[in-house]
Amino acid sequence: MNMDKDRIIEIGESINTTPNVHTFLAKQAEIKNFIAVVSGKNNSFYEAATKINITAIFAPEQLKGVIDSFLKSVKNDLISNASYERKIQINVVNDYLAQAEDLLDKKEFHPSTSAILIGASLEEFLRNWAVDQNLLTEETKPSIDGYATILKKEGLIDKQDHKEITAWAGLRNNAAHGYWDLVSDHDKISHMLSGVNLFIKKYST
Repeated sequence: MNMDKDRIIEIGESINTTPNVHTFLAKQAEIKNFIAVVSGKNNSFYEAATKINITAIFAPEQLKGVIDSFLKSVKNDLISNASYERKIQINVVNDYLAQAEDLLDKKEFHPSTSAILIGASLEEFLRNWAVDQNLLTEETKPSIDGYATILKKEGLIDKQDHKEITAWAGLRNNAAHGYWDLVSDHDKISHMLSGVNLFIKKYST
């Protein structure tokens, strides 16, 4: 899910209440889900919220302290969905997409060449994202669709994102398998490139 800062703060403040013993577990789940949606599970805030035990004397106050600190970090622009390592990986992916654009502009190269590179860039972006969120398992299919499916399951991308990713994966597969007539339209591959660029930009913060 992609939300702007004001919306994140609005939602966070709406759930920022001190629970009692009867509502603690529900509030803990709500706060954990909120943190995971905003910045993933691989961060100290999510870990802190998870470790608070309902049997602790000051458990409600500790839980409220976590969401207080999280919202303060959001307000100070200290929260990002992307880890430092992933940001470096995103820069590499963007370099690949720039190469794909250069190839697409050169008439001596078939559009399928760019389609393959765009698809590879998208797959790498999705894989790195899934790794960053500790989502990969032995059952995860190492493919664009495999990574997109687990990201959608976690609520990190929406139904429309998944639909577009599936279409892009189809173009990449057509190019990789030599179905040249299906990937010979320059405008179609250019549209693919623009879409993937926008998608990565949307989920790189």
